[in-house]
Amino acid sequence: MTSVFGANPITEKNILIIGAGYLGRPVAEQLRTWGNKVVLWVRSLESKQTLQAQGFEAYAADVTEKSNWKKIGKDFHDVIYMPSTRGGTVDDYRKLYVQGLHLATEHFPYDTRILFLSSTSVYPQQNSEWVDETSPTDNTSSKPASLLAAEQLVLRRDGSVIRLSGIYGPGRCAMLQRLLHVRPLSVHDAQRWLNQIHRDDAISAILHVLTLPRGVLVNATDSMPVKRLELYAWLAKLTGLPQLPLTQQPESRQRGNTNKRVSNKKLLSLGWIPNYPTYELGYRQLLDSFSFNQTRPA
Repeated sequence: MTSVFGANPITEKNILIIGAGYLGRPVAEQLRTWGNKVVLWVRSLESKQTLQAQGFEAYAADVTEKSNWKKIGKDFHDVIYMPSTRGGTVDDYRKLYVQGLHLATEHFPYDTRILFLSSTSVYPQQNSEWVDETSPTDNTSSKPASLLAAEQLVLRRDGSVIRLSGIYGPGRCAMLQRLLHVRPLSVHDAQRWLNQIHRDDAISAILHVLTLPRGVLVNATDSMPVKRLELYAWLAKLTGLPQLPLTQQPESRQRGNTNKRVSNKKLLSLGWIPNYPTYELGYRQLLDSFSFNQTRPA
């Protein structure tokens, strides 16, 4: 981890991380390595016990219940709000992000900065245009609308927001799994733009924003959007796997029907340096440790 994220930019802080999943746990580990006190708030007792076994202070409770906030202290420099709905419903989004963040903004004093991890799905554009932090976000679908409402709660108190694009990385690569299992690609999605970020770069973006002044809103994504069919063809050639067959069957989309290219220029201008600025670099790194023999279907 240290080789990826460099020297210690954040030290001797008290930091609360709400959500200790694919990003939350490695962020916590890095912050602790740098000499910060890190407290983790998770959903399940099992996760709490795992974290405690690793030496973390951890709580397990529902963040959408007001009474549970009494268990959490208020003496934190930063709160990173990054729980996951795990593909939940529109109501799940509203409760976890809007209701949960409302309780967070009520609980913590203004001196505590809240950093919210949102999503580039808030951009509703459909015509392959480039979008940045100034692009319109009205007319978005229901789930992203909850994310936007949550963003406003945070920004109104000079908190910070990171809009993350699709995350891939060790143990989490839907594209490779789709190739391995030869799941057909809808022709309706073949030419749709894909915006992605390697897990390590998502982590470094979070850590970098913690070093910036309050009130920042940025996109965190790589510098090279790619069309879905192009990415699958590139991966098939690189791995020797067969290219995906195409189907006329539409695919369901978790966060709305969009087709845009997301710019990361603002975050780059603020000093963030990604390790994997293109999907080619990111996926090559991933494939170095990827075992096709173990994951190829029988």
